[in-house]
Amino acid sequence: MEETIYDRIDNLAVSEDTKKVLKELVERKEKADNWKKTLQALSLVNAGIVLILFLWMLKIKPDSKAQIFDMISYFGSSRASLLFIMLAVSTFFISGSVSKTHKKHKDKYDDLREETVTRLYSTWKVREESKLRDEVSDLLKKEKDINLRYVK
Repeated sequence: MEETIYDRIDNLAVSEDTKKVLKELVERKEKADNWKKTLQALSLVNAGIVLILFLWMLKIKPDSKAQIFDMISYFGSSRASLLFIMLAVSTFFISGSVSKTHKKHKDKYDDLREETVTRLYSTWKVREESKLRDEVSDLLKKEKDINLRYVK
């Protein structure tokens, strides 16, 4: 069985509080990444729906300005077009909600990451412990792309 990031953190020679902070940092990073993937998927769905509506409008494009009301009435009378319009509007609003949630989780992750960087650099002197700090930083960077070297 492959060793997880949590097992590797448990094996580090650091205090229990530091282990808890590092595990929480990994969890927050995973949550933020999951919300980012969800937001990207919703953006693709929304773009696809808008593209379909755009192509549909090109197909029934009015020949003159007087027929614009015919096109609007067609979109209002066609169930399929109403479905696509409702789908586009709802995915737009859902994307906005997911975007806010992603930002909230990303901010929580960034705050804890900054706190972790400060904690790791302020409590350890440049001695044998610095090798351990480097090991922790390298482990989290390699496994979860978490930067513990620089705040920003």
